[in-house]
Amino acid sequence: MPITRHIHLSSVLMGLLVLPGVAIAGDLQPETARWLPGVGLSVGLEVQDFQADSSTDGLFPPFQTLTEASPLRPPSEGDVLSTATTVSIDYSLMSPSFVDSLGKPRFFAHGNIQLNLASDVVPATEGARGEVVVPVDASGQQLSVFTAETVLGQGTRMNVKHARLQFRAGAGLAFTTDIGDQRFRFKPSVEYLRNQIEISGGATRVVQLPGTGATINRLDSTTVRIESVDLIQTRTLHGIGPGFEIEFDARRAGPLMLTLFSGFKAYYFIGDLENDLVGTTSAGETVQLHFEYDRWAYRTEVGFRFRWQPR
Repeated sequence: MPITRHIHLSSVLMGLLVLPGVAIAGDLQPETARWLPGVGLSVGLEVQDFQADSSTDGLFPPFQTLTEASPLRPPSEGDVLSTATTVSIDYSLMSPSFVDSLGKPRFFAHGNIQLNLASDVVPATEGARGEVVVPVDASGQQLSVFTAETVLGQGTRMNVKHARLQFRAGAGLAFTTDIGDQRFRFKPSVEYLRNQIEISGGATRVVQLPGTGATINRLDSTTVRIESVDLIQTRTLHGIGPGFEIEFDARRAGPLMLTLFSGFKAYYFIGDLENDLVGTTSAGETVQLHFEYDRWAYRTEVGFRFRWQPR
């Protein structure tokens, strides 16, 4: 989902937050004296920073000393801010209040299954890694004579991909108050996020063989060796941090209450957040890809819930 569509949908939901609703405020006792289960839907935006760099050994024989240079691939590095649009199903439960003043605080907990709509991000790249093919001229015709360095598809590329399904949960206190004709809840919490990430990448180099002269006229085992290393690993990250949500009762339909909410969450990821992927070519050259994740990720969201709240 493009970010512009996310912003548009978020604007619609935020607009609902300020629409005048049915006068729901009144005696807090019936609501705060009972358990309130609910189910809802939210749209969110999560951001996290990723850094990456790559390095390789110098070329090992065999290679054409007149045309080949060390290293296997030039080093690369980069930094990218990943922005992930998410759609979440929200399950929540609030307890009866345990204090008869100070906003009638009550415990609440929620669990979320969310669909992550983020595209792959590329924190570092060098060259234009892809299918290895003969170079072409300005008109798109393949060259009849060329060098290994000009062959297309050589380079280094590193990717980060979020798992489509993720899990979130949280617990905290809900403080209820009436502002005008509307009933609001202010909900500080401790939040948890389980985020599975696939990191991958690789390097490709076309190495001209000895005795082929300054140029070659074809790509085969008699003229070049094509070295390509592909690496992949899956990591599961666990984040814990603070959250804050504002919710208000918008409409009633029999025993159901429609509530609208907006919130912000921050997650601090624990454990080792660095990964090294290492592979070797057929000639023994080493390719190393280094990934590092920022300790903090942030989430903002808007949504609605239906609560079972009989009169």
